[in-house]
Parts: sequence; C-alpha cells; structure tokens
Amino acid sequence: MILQRLLRPELFKREFYCEDRGQMIRSLVDECVELDLCDDAFLDDVMKRETLSPTAFGKRVAVPHSLSEFAHHSF
Repeated sequence: MILQRLLRPELFKREFYCEDRGQMIRSLVDECVELDLCDDAFLDDVMKRETLSPTAFGKRVAVPHSLSEFAHHSF
C-alpha cells in the first residue's frame, strides 16, 4: 500500500512543543535532513509555503510541505 511507504512512524509527533510555529517547523525539518529525506534547502521552501497558506489543521495537526521538489522522495 502506498501509504505504508509514505508514512513513517518516527515522523509523527505527540506532545511535541516548541516556542513558536517557525521553531516547530525548523525542528521537524532538521530531523528530516538528519534522516536524509531532504536537503537543507527544504526548510526555506517549507517556510515560503507557510507564508502563502499555513498547513495546520486547527492548532493540533499540521502537514508542512514544500512548494518545490526538495525531498529525495515522498515522506
């Protein structure tokens, strides 16, 4: 199933808190870079995407993503 290949349990966070939205995104992208899922350029693109339209659903769930293809593969 495609979702099993895309969804990585280690990337789901519960009770994960940061100072603000920007720090949260930076922390999550840093983890993705460490896991070699994307390049450092991914962060800038995700932040640009967030300025156009936030990817949060309410205050509890967010699916930040980039505008371009900076990921090595979908995750």
